[in-house]
Amino acid sequence: MKIIISESQEVSLYRFNFFKKFVGKLLSKYDWFESFDIQISTYRYNTFTPDGARNHEVPQYTIFVKANNGVLIGNGMEIKSEDYYEISEEIETTFALLFPYDDNGKSTAVWDIIIN
Repeated sequence: MKIIISESQEVSLYRFNFFKKFVGKLLSKYDWFESFDIQISTYRYNTFTPDGARNHEVPQYTIFVKANNGVLIGNGMEIKSEDYYEISEEIETTFALLFPYDDNGKSTAVWDIIIN
């Protein structure tokens, strides 16, 4: 059986693989980092205009990070706040380049990070 991948699927796959390699390299420089995985789901949101509500769906890339040391607080691990902000900044910058806003200023994808 032959699998045919469209050009847009190929671009999406390239972006995902690039993003995954980037996140792995970024996280590997922290001593608390153990492993990670990225799951893609659908993020749904509504916008409201004078013409009525419109439903939107974009891919959501959720980064699940396993930390090997840290203090469990609430839903996740407590890591140094400067580490978290540095990681978030780096991811946001790269993500914005890979998944730019559309012509109407709407997100074409969103991301989240969960560390535990």
